[in-house]
Amino acid sequence: MLTDPLPELGDVHLDLALAEASSSSSCISDHSNESLNDTSPSLDDVVDFIYSEMENLDPITDGIPQIDIDQIIMLQTMPPLPIEFKHRKPALPIKTRRTPKFSLVLDLDETLVHCGLEEFQDASHKFHVRFDSADYLISVRIRPFMQEFLEALCDRFEIILFTASKKIYADKLLDILDPHKRYFRHRLFREHCVMINGNYVKDLAILGRDLAKTVIIDNSPQAFAYHLDNGIPIESWFDKSTDCQLLELIPFLQSLLDADDVRPVIRERYRMREVISGGNPFSECQQLL
Repeated sequence: MLTDPLPELGDVHLDLALAEASSSSSCISDHSNESLNDTSPSLDDVVDFIYSEMENLDPITDGIPQIDIDQIIMLQTMPPLPIEFKHRKPALPIKTRRTPKFSLVLDLDETLVHCGLEEFQDASHKFHVRFDSADYLISVRIRPFMQEFLEALCDRFEIILFTASKKIYADKLLDILDPHKRYFRHRLFREHCVMINGNYVKDLAILGRDLAKTVIIDNSPQAFAYHLDNGIPIESWFDKSTDCQLLELIPFLQSLLDADDVRPVIRERYRMREVISGGNPFSECQQLL
């Protein structure tokens, strides 16, 4: 883990100073950081294929990332949300008639990208951040299928980027990933999180949105500890070129658009409450709790 002063920029719980905290599932094809090219199947074809495969999934284990023991302990020991955080004003403007009915909240580091201070030979982007009178060069890897994922969902969901990293870092990165602001309608940063037991937790109440129509995807389940039935865990991504978790999530997210309330559907699929209690066979702590 990199040391002072850089941990102040990113999530203090990850091994890279500027990152917040690989899928073992097989991917349709090897995919690097490039978008689908003309010789590849169309995104619609790929999504249709995944839809067909979903019928054969084991509802208990397939497509669900393993939650490690440290994360489960953090969730088990999470206290109630302190009273001073229960009456915060919404950070987002009121929805307009043109805003999609459903909101999709996305984490940044290790969910969509992986960044570091060391120079990545396979970096898709590099940018500078100035912090405490020092200039730092950040290397960026983009998770496979990130652009396809965002493109497939941005017109159906109000996509909100919610990161535990500082604005000075995340804003620069998002300006690279989404220069025309097509995908992310809103950006929330560390100052919008609540600090609980040393963890940056994302209280979705700050969105001012209907939680029956809100989904959050994060590689750190403790980030959505107060909204387990809204949360979809995803494995942390660093550099695996064959990862396709974002692609595989598209059909499930699209299926939520037909739900009156996404929470029972997510609860049945991901069973986070069972994971915390130790009753879920895909949790690492089943034999330990």
